[in-house]
Parts: sequence; C-alpha cells; structure tokens
Amino acid sequence: MLHWYDRVWAWILTFWYWLVIGALVAIALWGWLRPTVPAVPSRSLTNVVAVTQSTTPQPTATKTNTPASTQIPITATQSVTVSEGSLVTTTQVNSSTMPITVTTVVTQGKWLVTYYPGATTEMRSWQFRTPDPKLWKLFPNVDNGVYKASDGVEYGMAESIFCQQDQRCDVIVAARHYRLITGDYDTVFGKCAYGDGGAGCALLIVNVGDQTVAWRNQVVDAGFTVTGRYWNGRKLDQAIWAVLSHAAYNMLNLSGEGTNAGSNCSSPNGCRKVKLTFVVTFGKEVLVRGETFVSR
Repeated sequence: MLHWYDRVWAWILTFWYWLVIGALVAIALWGWLRPTVPAVPSRSLTNVVAVTQSTTPQPTATKTNTPASTQIPITATQSVTVSEGSLVTTTQVNSSTMPITVTTVVTQGKWLVTYYPGATTEMRSWQFRTPDPKLWKLFPNVDNGVYKASDGVEYGMAESIFCQQDQRCDVIVAARHYRLITGDYDTVFGKCAYGDGGAGCALLIVNVGDQTVAWRNQVVDAGFTVTGRYWNGRKLDQAIWAVLSHAAYNMLNLSGEGTNAGSNCSSPNGCRKVKLTFVVTFGKEVLVRGETFVSR
C-alpha cells in the first residue's frame, strides 16, 4: 500500500515527463515549420559602386518597302511640231516620287500623230510622209519605182461590202495584218461621217501583235473593206503612207474613170476630200494614231 507521499512523487514525475515530451515536440515542430533564411557569409566590401541601367526604350529604325513596279496612272500630253521627214522622238518625264508617262502629239508633214505610252522607240522614229494619192495609182503590193513590194502589204482579199445590215459588226484584224475600211464609221478609234465635213472616210488598222483581235460592236455604214498582211514591220510607216495614198487615189477618183466602190461620198465623181486615219495596235493596245486630210 502506497503512502500519500508516494502518490505525490508519482504525480510530480508524470508532470515533468509530459512537460519534457511536450517541449521536445514543440521544438521539433518549430524547426520544421519556420521559414528558411539563407546564411549570408560575413565579408568586407570595399569600393562597391551601384550602377543603374536606364530602361528607356531606344528608337528602332523602320524601313518602308515601296514596290519598284508601282506606277501611278498619270498621263501628260506634249505637243511638238516636226518638219516632214525628220526624226520623231518622245519624252519620258520622271518625278522623284512617281513615273509620269508622256503621250506625244506630233505634227509631221500634214499628219497629226499621237504616240501612246506603249509605242516603242522604233515606232517613235518613224517618218510619216504626207499622203501622195497621185503617186499611188496601184495598190502597194507591187513596185512603183519608189517603193518595193517586199516592203509593202499584200492584197489579201478582194474588196467586199462591210457591215451592211444594222451597221454594227465585229472588226477583225488578224495578227500582223492590216484592215482598211472606207465608209462612215463610229468606232473605238474615233468617228467619221461624210455629212460632218464633206469628206470621205478611210480607216486603216494595223495589228502588230501576235494574236488576232476582234473589236466588237463597231459601226460602219455603207462600208467596204480590204485586209491582208504587211511584209516589213520595220517600214510600216512607208506601208501606211502607201496604202492610204492609194485609198485616197480611188476615193478622190483621180483616174477620172468613175467613182471607186469604196467611196462613201455619194457622188459619181468621187470625194472632193478624204479624211485618212490610221492606228497601230498591239492586240487591243493602241500604240500610234495618225490623222490627216487630202483633197484633189
């Protein structure tokens, strides 16, 4: 049987036992849960300078790419008077910001000639002589003393009636061919009517391209046409002069043998004067256009 003092000592020992156990547990938990602070070694710092780097962004060079082929469609017109037989040149005007294409209008002999932007340097050097109907009694597919047939044109078909129903038709010009039309006309190349000025009308279309072209829904009244091939593209200026001079010879009835079937002047004696027009095209792009009048 335990005495009262034995029980006291037992309580004291139990108290201290649990106190020690609790302290150990508390220490363990505190060491595990406390934040870790890295140890900083102790050392001496000498001449330490703090440098601050600016964070202001630096400007960046910007490059703008402009397509080299960009062309703003601005066309200027330049008029020049050139004596007959002289060399015809054009002017290309270049701006510091954009190319400007020049359409040159030249008076050469009695021709008013327009060179469009697509005209080549060779075309701009052509020399258009004043039409001479009296010199061209024969079609320029034969030699006539001043002109070689090999530089002329072929007479590709017999003269035929053209656009006689509702006066509207497709004007077909084969590749590297010409088409001569006489009669009143209203086309993409311009208008001409006998009643406007008492002159007959002749239109020559030369296609220097490699594809046949159909000019749709053109108007030709009481018209006739001849078509064929040209022989020498380097001497087209001479061929044009010869073909239209011969057309004027017939339309003016210089032979005195009665009016040519192609004349639209409504007179047995032929026309008193004739308006001659030519266009040189590459496909459907007009390159050169000329216009003049001839009379008896």
